[in-house]
Amino acid sequence: IIFYYNYLSPWTYMNIVVVGIRNQQFEWTENFIHQYHQSLAPQFRENAYNYNLAYLYYNRQQYGKAQKLLSEVVFEDVFYSIEAKSLLLRIYYEINETDPLLALCDAFKIYLRRNKLIADNKRELYLNYIKFIARLSKIPKGKKEALQELLQQLNNTKHIVNLKWLQQKIQEKLT
Repeated sequence: IIFYYNYLSPWTYMNIVVVGIRNQQFEWTENFIHQYHQSLAPQFRENAYNYNLAYLYYNRQQYGKAQKLLSEVVFEDVFYSIEAKSLLLRIYYEINETDPLLALCDAFKIYLRRNKLIADNKRELYLNYIKFIARLSKIPKGKKEALQELLQQLNNTKHIVNLKWLQQKIQEKLT
């Protein structure tokens, strides 16, 4: 693990968590999150800890715990703000909370458009994601034509985050 100025980079911390989760090493990942929490620089410590633990809980399908931790992420850091909102959208989708999902979509779009610290390419990635998750949430399961059309549009969109997740959720509604 690489330390900068005696602190673990919050991005390295997050990358290790993501790799642990992708490899289904949930227990190891949780131990890592707790063990290296204090190794983060103070200005990143709580946001990085809360977000990464929420991400772990989300992947364990412990949506209530994840949602609670995301509410503790302070939105001063643009990156954590964007990632927390993106993860919260997925949680709302998973627990079938359409009204909060659509409300967050609207608020998130405004945030992305107004925040000048967000690079245009990053803004486009998330605006596309919001567009597709909102549309997907409105299509009932089994509406094959609408879902296949949405999947085709999604597959033709070049700049989007969480592409595989969106494809998987469309496929779930198709079956």
